[in-house]
Amino acid sequence: MLKEDLIEYIISASLSMMGKNGFVVTPGVNCPGRGMPDGKYYLQITRNSDVNILLQEMVQSYSGENFIFRLWTFRKEKSWDILSLEKNKKHIYLRDLTVELEDLSKRLLLVQRLTALSGAYFEDEIDSLSEEMELPEMPVKRTGTAALIQWVKDFSLRRAVLVPTLASVLLVVTILSGIYAVRLNIENREISGSIEGYISELETKVNTLNSFKDSTENDLEKLMGNLEMEQADLDFNRHNAYVNVLRLAEELSRYHPARKEAYHLIAENVKDAVSFGEIVYEMSRLPTAEYQARIFLATDPQKIIPLGRFKPVFASMAYPVAIEGQDNNGMGFRVSDGYMEKRADPLGSGGTAPHYAIDIVNVANINHISYSGEIVREGNPFGDVVAVESGMVRTAVFDERYGWNLEIEHPMTAEIKQKYPQAEAWMTFYAHLDQKPELAHGDWLERGETLGKIGNTGRSTGPHLHFEVRIYMPGGEYRDGEGKTYIKINPFPG
Repeated sequence: MLKEDLIEYIISASLSMMGKNGFVVTPGVNCPGRGMPDGKYYLQITRNSDVNILLQEMVQSYSGENFIFRLWTFRKEKSWDILSLEKNKKHIYLRDLTVELEDLSKRLLLVQRLTALSGAYFEDEIDSLSEEMELPEMPVKRTGTAALIQWVKDFSLRRAVLVPTLASVLLVVTILSGIYAVRLNIENREISGSIEGYISELETKVNTLNSFKDSTENDLEKLMGNLEMEQADLDFNRHNAYVNVLRLAEELSRYHPARKEAYHLIAENVKDAVSFGEIVYEMSRLPTAEYQARIFLATDPQKIIPLGRFKPVFASMAYPVAIEGQDNNGMGFRVSDGYMEKRADPLGSGGTAPHYAIDIVNVANINHISYSGEIVREGNPFGDVVAVESGMVRTAVFDERYGWNLEIEHPMTAEIKQKYPQAEAWMTFYAHLDQKPELAHGDWLERGETLGKIGNTGRSTGPHLHFEVRIYMPGGEYRDGEGKTYIKINPFPG
């Protein structure tokens, strides 16, 4: 198939998929890895103007990382053509375009066919089509000597380096060859004119190389001009996208605080983008509803504050969660709901109430966001619940609100008596464990000992640990089953 026909099909299909919006992200297609872990393949297509289309082929690895496989820039003058193509962050030369176009056309056709199919009746056909979509080969990260060799290869294959390097090498080889030939003729021939003949031949070759060098310099000047034009296009589109996102943020009312914050965060990412692909990726993350913005802010790595950044209220306290085989340092977990005076009911009642505790989740369990906007937590163990201090189990029970829960009483310390002179005892409370604890009233636990697993029992929005620190003292706001009163304090204030 001719290059022009391939481009015409790709542009026609892209325009059809984008529709009036001028932008589309296709669903991910499961791809067999062919000797490597499976992954997903999807497309991000955007039309920046009437004469520019960006098509980005994305690969999501089995570990959840997203990679840019190929980045196409199409421009229309008299007809649509390819302005530039990057494959695994390397420019592709004209001689290789037809092969890449044929591969893209095949993938685009499969994506269209898979997108058109839905429902249980098509599951077998979808699986069959997915088998045809081979996972693209991504660049292998190298270290040490392998990285150095790859750098030399990449460096030597760049056009800006390859041509003058070849010219220089050829010049040196030719000169050395000529000198060696002259010496041989001095030793083997006694004809005085031979030396002059070889020198003349050598000068002719040098002149030819100089002419080739001049031609190469002209080609390099043209190439640099094209690169400057591409950089100017990138700067213009980046600034334009940055300004537009900020304008959208300012148009949002005060009833959309999460969307406004998310738009400002994305605008700053666009401002720092170094490629068209990064701009397209950031623009595709703009939330269109307040609940989506809250999920975005809850899961974006730039907004996640690890539990390990917080210091416990009492110096000797450990963190109440841990990952088996790792240090108890709070890393790998985050506070999903903090200690606060008022909190909207997470179960959707519409009311508000104090939340004098902290809720902790394992970041590794935030797998993806469903189409309905829910955080799907799966794929890894939810983590262990551990005792923050040595102490005795006071209760190990189940109730409708907290599910399986534990309360542990700890020995009094001078630090606690200094901060709370009226304190008679202090305890910690652990809720929503995954199953009945293998502990009972009176059992003694050491600091850091496992109490159970993080779970989702009781009135819970997903696997997490609800953790409280209770100071028992006269006149406390809360009362236990024995009539003793206590207050709740912030377990990790800073």
